[in-house]
Amino acid sequence: MALILEQSPHIKLRVIQVGTTVRKPLPVLQAYLASLDWQELPPQTRVEYAFIADYEDPADPAESYLRAWAAERGGEVEAGDRGGSGDYGDTGGPTHLWRESSMARVARNKNRLLQRALGRGADAVWLVDADLLCDRSTLRSLWATEAPIACGVYWTLWQENVRGLQAAPQVWLQHPYVLAGRGWEQGDFRRALLDRQRVTVYGQGACTLIRKGVLEKGIDFSYIPGVSKEGMMAGEDRHFCMKAESAHLEMVADAWPDIYHIYHDRDVVRAPAMLDRLGAPHPTTPTAEGLVSVILESVEPLPSGPPGQYYLVPVQHIRGRLAALGLLPELEEAILGMKRGEVAMVPVHLPAHYEIQSLRGMRRIIKVNLVDCKPFGFPPTVEDELLSGSPGVWADPTQYTERQMNALVAP
Repeated sequence: MALILEQSPHIKLRVIQVGTTVRKPLPVLQAYLASLDWQELPPQTRVEYAFIADYEDPADPAESYLRAWAAERGGEVEAGDRGGSGDYGDTGGPTHLWRESSMARVARNKNRLLQRALGRGADAVWLVDADLLCDRSTLRSLWATEAPIACGVYWTLWQENVRGLQAAPQVWLQHPYVLAGRGWEQGDFRRALLDRQRVTVYGQGACTLIRKGVLEKGIDFSYIPGVSKEGMMAGEDRHFCMKAESAHLEMVADAWPDIYHIYHDRDVVRAPAMLDRLGAPHPTTPTAEGLVSVILESVEPLPSGPPGQYYLVPVQHIRGRLAALGLLPELEEAILGMKRGEVAMVPVHLPAHYEIQSLRGMRRIIKVNLVDCKPFGFPPTVEDELLSGSPGVWADPTQYTERQMNALVAP
């Protein structure tokens, strides 16, 4: 009998399929693909590019560019059904035009990409819309959430020239698009996202990392029989999310990356500047006043209840300005001395005033993973609306009356 040796799991490269259905004009497409090119990959992974060209005219220069770009990187571009004349538009109006037929076509195209990934044994699919510019840490951050479904958060002014309307995220808590409920007030939900937190959500889309286990359960973008397809409920992402919730699959909004949405005509003008900003390398080491994304894991069990009973603390995903996180001194000191992507075992001593009484006076080992670090700042688009002062000091105008806002901005 022949002995067949395979790579051990710890060195076998995992595959992430990257791409989506595309019908964007050439300038937008070029900027989008540039942001895919600079993505920092998670450890021991590689990417396969796969797109569906949804252009009505196969001679469209954007489709030719997409095919050449993918071919140079060993990727694939499949043709769409070439339909949908007049059922979609993203220029000239206060918002985008989406008809039910266009959303159904997008759902079919996305399902084709999911089936391709499943058939090839990919470990995950990153469906990232072709009008998004993602900073270089986006894919790495989504992978580090360890969630079955993780979505990079971006902010969009959904309609132009509407008095009092501010940018909003593309993640939500109740369908079709409600930013409150499930134990959240809208202001607290927005605050968590602006604070870069990892938040469980019940609706999301457009920048989604989907793990293999989700694909194997048959979660896709097909419409659910008997569920409304009226208005925003015609969106294929909503039906995907409802299926995921029914299957008890956690969906996480990852607010760490900076992502720019080219939604209005004027957004195209800012794209070159955004490419410069989002493509800039992040610092190698953190600073106290900068932002950090850290995963903390206790490698030792902690006492619980009666003597002799122990439990393992769940993994903690910590994000924010390092100096304001209130970490134990040993943890903060260790993080300041680490490099991006580094993992360290850090002994910590729980003081006499520690909030959990049963842990006071103990020494424990904490596994620290510094996923990323960067200067303090806010995501594109919404940053234009926030009132900000010193690092860490800011206010969200959606939480104040017009009279209050006038007082806040008065000289």
